[in-house]
Amino acid sequence: MSQKSTALNAISLPLNQVNLIEASAGTGKTYTIGSIYLRLLLQAGENCFSRPLNVEEILVVTFTEMATEDLKRKIRERLTAAILVFSEYYEKQDKAIFTGEHQFLAELLPYLEDIPTTLRRLKLAEQNLDLASIYTIHGFCRRMLMQHAFNSGVHFNLKLLKDQSDLLKQFANEFWREHFYDLPFHLAAFISKELKSPEDVLNDLGSNIGNDFSIKLDKPGLLEMSLKEFLQKDITKNAKVIEKIKDIWLESAAKIRDLFDEEVVKKDESCLNGRSYSSKTILSFVDEVTSWAKNRADITLNETLVKKFTQSALDNAIKADFKKKGVRITHPAFEEIEALIEEIQPSDLFKKIILYHYRQGIQKKLLEYKANHPEKSFDDLLRLLKEALHGEGGEQLAELIRFQYPFAMIDEFQDTDALQYQIFSKIYHNKNVSGNVGFMMIGDPKQAIYRFRGADIFTYLKAAKEANERFNLGTNYRSSQPLVDGVNRL
Repeated sequence: MSQKSTALNAISLPLNQVNLIEASAGTGKTYTIGSIYLRLLLQAGENCFSRPLNVEEILVVTFTEMATEDLKRKIRERLTAAILVFSEYYEKQDKAIFTGEHQFLAELLPYLEDIPTTLRRLKLAEQNLDLASIYTIHGFCRRMLMQHAFNSGVHFNLKLLKDQSDLLKQFANEFWREHFYDLPFHLAAFISKELKSPEDVLNDLGSNIGNDFSIKLDKPGLLEMSLKEFLQKDITKNAKVIEKIKDIWLESAAKIRDLFDEEVVKKDESCLNGRSYSSKTILSFVDEVTSWAKNRADITLNETLVKKFTQSALDNAIKADFKKKGVRITHPAFEEIEALIEEIQPSDLFKKIILYHYRQGIQKKLLEYKANHPEKSFDDLLRLLKEALHGEGGEQLAELIRFQYPFAMIDEFQDTDALQYQIFSKIYHNKNVSGNVGFMMIGDPKQAIYRFRGADIFTYLKAAKEANERFNLGTNYRSSQPLVDGVNRL
């Protein structure tokens, strides 16, 4: 496997292998795709394909419907232009017509059987271009699942769900009923405060609920427990500690209020930093914590208590000149409460763990539903084809797809994720692939870092390593050196 990238020559590019073409914006990527397309139709150029292909046998995968239509339009333009130029050449036998953007056609001439045959193939391709196999990744997966339903194990009458929000809402409500309705009061109150409702849970989980999800914990054993066990054991343990904190506070609440009341009277002479404990707010902080302590249903830790009424928080808030004199505001309750706070797991960690189980539960319900119903989402299409290709009978399915599409190109390959690459790698690049098969990955390595677009830099690097050869398009036709210098200077 070659790691070195060489300049691409569209006329000699080997077509019977796996290639990675690295092409930045403006370097003629779409033009190159069109050139490869012409070579495949005409079986022309060096290292050409073993036989001429028709438009239905050349698979081109892009990532949006708009890109798909744009690519079809540009390939049609190349076909039309080639027909006009070759027709004129056949009449005049003058190579002078192969100028500018038609130079590539002149390079094809020595490899063509004869011009009438060339024109016949090009016109047939132009007439059938509406049947061309140019799809989005999801469109390709859907087509394969339906055409090879027996091998892929999906419903023949597969229905594409563009919006599965109703299903998600149904399963979120079911999970809430199944896991939270029979909880003890203190746990139900915790769930109500932290999660609020099934609708809020769906908002927290986000739109990619069907994707794999994991969280990193200092104590991974917390995820190994069932949700019921976790709620009854860890959250109840937390609740008991918080209940003890509340008891300590309420026992001393009157004295604590008197303690800070004295600081309010002192105002400017108070030893406490006024930004953290102003005379206008300090007593309201005390009253807030007292109100929280009296509410036995609230088993979450009060933030004001943590930030204002632990001994370390108060020590840090002493003004510098008072600190030098050794002045402190102390009460046994502050140290006792601080020690107990150290034993408590934060409620946001508990919420993450509950959401993790919630997500797993909804995913399971979705998978079970879709396994027994024809409805599938966009993400399901990729997952199902990948599972079919890597499961029992996967080799046969891959062979059927290769027979249908002996040559494939992926445009914007830098936006390919691991799942998508596993699909095409299984079809076009595994030890069982033999015979006349070609696979081109075309993308911009500089854009492979954009995770928000679905790109996965590690998938790109893996594909680059596994390709038979790497080529690059080094000339930028969309810019010029003075423009680049000007932008850099600016």
